[in-house]
Amino acid sequence: MTKFPTLPPKPSETQVAECVNIMNNMLELLFHSVEDIGPIDNDVREIMQILLRTVIQSSIAMDRDNPLVGNLVAIMLGIFRSMNAGHYRAYVQSFLTSYDLLDFLTEILLVFKELVSKPVFPADWLDMIMHQNTVILESLRHFAGIIMEWFFSPFEKQVWSNYFQCSITFLTQPALQLNLFSKTKQSMILSSYRDIRRETAFEIRKMWFNLGEHKIMFVPQLVGPILEMSMIPEVELRK
Repeated sequence: MTKFPTLPPKPSETQVAECVNIMNNMLELLFHSVEDIGPIDNDVREIMQILLRTVIQSSIAMDRDNPLVGNLVAIMLGIFRSMNAGHYRAYVQSFLTSYDLLDFLTEILLVFKELVSKPVFPADWLDMIMHQNTVILESLRHFAGIIMEWFFSPFEKQVWSNYFQCSITFLTQPALQLNLFSKTKQSMILSSYRDIRRETAFEIRKMWFNLGEHKIMFVPQLVGPILEMSMIPEVELRK
């Protein structure tokens, strides 16, 4: 009788918490140490290759009521924040096939969309939410270039659709609607983080023009989301 390998036991809550704590300490040492520890590019590359996908998938699988989910999201954001263009190129090249890369992009775009539509951080954690938004915007810029390079010819409609849906949901999230805040809070956000909506709108517009002859495929699907985006009371967005 054939014996099938047994799956490893599911880690306990305590083990998961210990892993999260170790990852937090590691990122803290790399990015917030008061001591000069030298260049960290290779360290970031190792962390990215070994941990990033696992952290992303663990945050997806974890119940939103679990207190550790916020820690996992913070770790994911910390890794993305530390990645430069070279790291993104290396990460793309680590996928064995374009289908594997497509699977990753689909996954992370859905994660980003979920994070801004169903936040894991409390609404009054302004700095954390704006940090999240800054990191997501920079990542979306990199992902736009990757999608254009890898999935324009041959054209892969679904990943382009996921990009637009994620970006528009990101732009229209309540946390970025400055008109809903007091003048003091508006000034604080603008001085520290700029108007992220405007920058996101430029990225969406650029990707829309990149579609070229493929625009017609998205007209029915994106009319509603783009109208929602254009209703935001910000002059530059309506242009």
